[in-house]
Amino acid sequence: MENPSDQDYINIKRTLKYMKRQSTKGLFYRSYGEKDTIELHAFCDADYAGDVNTREKDHTKDIKRKSTSGCIIMYFYSPIAWGSRLQTLVANR
Repeated sequence: MENPSDQDYINIKRTLKYMKRQSTKGLFYRSYGEKDTIELHAFCDADYAGDVNTREKDHTKDIKRKSTSGCIIMYFYSPIAWGSRLQTLVANR
């Protein structure tokens, strides 16, 4: 960060205190298959025009809605990254 704010310093301090208190805990990943095999899986999906709160009517009287995409990355059957977001484009129905 080029110009950290006071809130940034507070957040860093809080995070470091938390990490110090949790130093005896951790995440453990183990293989259930062959030894020395890395298992990394990624799954993605999307619904089609599932967000009913983004209904729009255009000049052709078609109802348009936005879709939602989601993704999860698994390392040895444990999630390490995930996310979902409303797509910026509108799906025609």
